[in-house]
Amino acid sequence: MSNFDNTDPLRLHAPKKAQKQERLRRAKYQRGQALEWLFNNKHINKQQYLAGCKIRALFAECEGQASSIDLMQPRVDCSRKVRDWLMVSTTEAHKTLERVAALLGPDQTQAVFAIAGQGLSITEAAVAFEENDEKREAGTPSRATRDYVSRLMRNGLGHIVETF
Repeated sequence: MSNFDNTDPLRLHAPKKAQKQERLRRAKYQRGQALEWLFNNKHINKQQYLAGCKIRALFAECEGQASSIDLMQPRVDCSRKVRDWLMVSTTEAHKTLERVAALLGPDQTQAVFAIAGQGLSITEAAVAFEENDEKREAGTPSRATRDYVSRLMRNGLGHIVETF
């Protein structure tokens, strides 16, 4: 045990190797941050990251977490029927996600929606693509399957960038 373990928990003053090991150790405890991890480690570029954030926001709207009303806009008093804005936003989000799904295809859709939309890690998303029953049940997909899902994710986000 080195002398900087207790006084420097983030290993800011440690050698580069110890800093990297600490980042990797802490990354295991962060759930739902696969998109940020891919961007910080330069596996996806800024446009792909922003497209993934858009997918995440659409999933949140589908779950009923609609964006708030802009109170800075002037108030309008109309005699029309009041619209259910939560229903409108969730419907629009569903339509947008359906268009994205039609653009990407089934495999890319499953990878992008699982990782960017639901916040699963690449390993958790790769379990659905694993062909070996024993590895699928154990929850440990092979390296080739994880690479395939990662490639599907990057390519899918690249296609989304072109449409948004």
